[in-house]
Amino acid sequence: MLTGTVARLLIAVTLCAGFNAALTFQNDWPTLWVAPGAGLSVELLVVVVLLALYRERRPATDRLFAWSLTAFLFLLIVGRYFAVTAHALFGRSINLYFDLPRLPDVIAMTAGAHSGHEILVFAAVALAVPAALLLLVRWGVWGLARCFADVPVRRLFAGLAVAGSAAFAAASLPGMAAVGKGFARPVSPVYAHQVAFAADALLGREAATFAARPVVEPDIAALKGSDVFVLFLESYGEVAYRLPEMAASVRARADQAGRALRAAGWHVVSGYFTSPTFGGGSWLAHSSFLSGVVVSHNRDYQLLLSSRRETFVRSFAQAGYRTVALMPGLKLAWPEGQFYGYDKIYDAAAMGYAGPAFGWWRIPDQFTLDRFAEREMRAPDRKPLFVVFPTVMSHMPFAPVPPYVADWSRAADPKAYAGPEAAPESTLGDWKGARGAYRRAVLYDIALVQGFLTEKAPKTALVMALGDHQPPGIVSGPDAPWLVPVHVFSRDESRLAAFRKLGFRDGFAPSGGTLGDFALLHRKFAEALK
Repeated sequence: MLTGTVARLLIAVTLCAGFNAALTFQNDWPTLWVAPGAGLSVELLVVVVLLALYRERRPATDRLFAWSLTAFLFLLIVGRYFAVTAHALFGRSINLYFDLPRLPDVIAMTAGAHSGHEILVFAAVALAVPAALLLLVRWGVWGLARCFADVPVRRLFAGLAVAGSAAFAAASLPGMAAVGKGFARPVSPVYAHQVAFAADALLGREAATFAARPVVEPDIAALKGSDVFVLFLESYGEVAYRLPEMAASVRARADQAGRALRAAGWHVVSGYFTSPTFGGGSWLAHSSFLSGVVVSHNRDYQLLLSSRRETFVRSFAQAGYRTVALMPGLKLAWPEGQFYGYDKIYDAAAMGYAGPAFGWWRIPDQFTLDRFAEREMRAPDRKPLFVVFPTVMSHMPFAPVPPYVADWSRAADPKAYAGPEAAPESTLGDWKGARGAYRRAVLYDIALVQGFLTEKAPKTALVMALGDHQPPGIVSGPDAPWLVPVHVFSRDESRLAAFRKLGFRDGFAPSGGTLGDFALLHRKFAEALK
């Protein structure tokens, strides 16, 4: 039969092992679940030392102290979960200042795709799991405190924890890097970074970068009245041309589109650029390209909107162009539009779509382009157009993808999107099916671009189609680069010479490494107009 000291020793070992597992787990990609991690948590060592020192001075554990340790461990565990999950599924670090204000929008979009019963179940689980975790941590802290009432157990653990903490501190010294491999990445710096970032954002910083005029002013007169289209293809990332599950079919479709466009008189050059965002935050990519300054955080975005910086939109408007934003995903007021100064913004309501809904965003991109052509491009004696169109059909969760209507004369007819092929599908809850859905969405985007150019785009138009960001980590995988394809199309091959000098290569399928960031892309686009 085990003695009291041995029993408390075994219980303490079990509790510490459980806490260490809760502070070192990894994401079980590509799901919301976790998998066992490796290494020792230095924060757990600190907790052990603090609890041991406390029990050395006091025979009984104070409730306030116990709850303080409970709250500390609870926040560390929750922080660990969100840190590893965000990195694995979204391909970027969590940013509470950036992400929390958008949480209601995400919840609203998710709720719209589920029944009332499913929403109630999800809400109950969302409340029950943290509550159960808090109680479990509280139970573990009290259990460890009782074990530390035994002097040999307490001092053994305290000695081991002090030695482990010293080893962690020594890992930063020259020649001691191997020691650090035995420790998991601490969680507390995640919170420290969030506090520092929020303080910096709230206190503000110089906005001179965002207020300055672009480095290069576009010579729009050189276009001689040609229409210009900027198509931001949602979530269109480099992974579409790299991952084995999709690369072959996407490249084959891109090559096919390139041949069809050449036969129709279009030339295309392509390359990769580094997006300022990953897995979301499309507006950061849009504003970076249009303004010529890298906007990588929401605070930068707010600084930009509060400035008087010139953008392509105002430059083209001053040159006599009619500037139009096609925003079929816009369902609420968009005050940011005042900064850009578009002549016309077509939101979801303005599109007048009455066909079957496709996912959160409802309106097929092909319908949007054809309805725009009907209203703007066919207008008599119209001004030349500068059009910005962020597509929506390849947005997370990448399904359902609408049918591509080969006959563009029917593309503005809502009935063209009804039928068996329009049956709803969703990758919500089916994380492992996300790559297949993403591949189908990218193939739809390529068909959309090809069809628009061959069927609707004016022959003198200059068209840029580019990804706004890589898809989230559930598709791209962990540690994917922030690269997106950029394509430039024109029937006048001389217009593409400047892009070739930058490193763009002929063809629809891009290749090579990054050619720069979106600020450089802005500058080179402006230079190419001269």
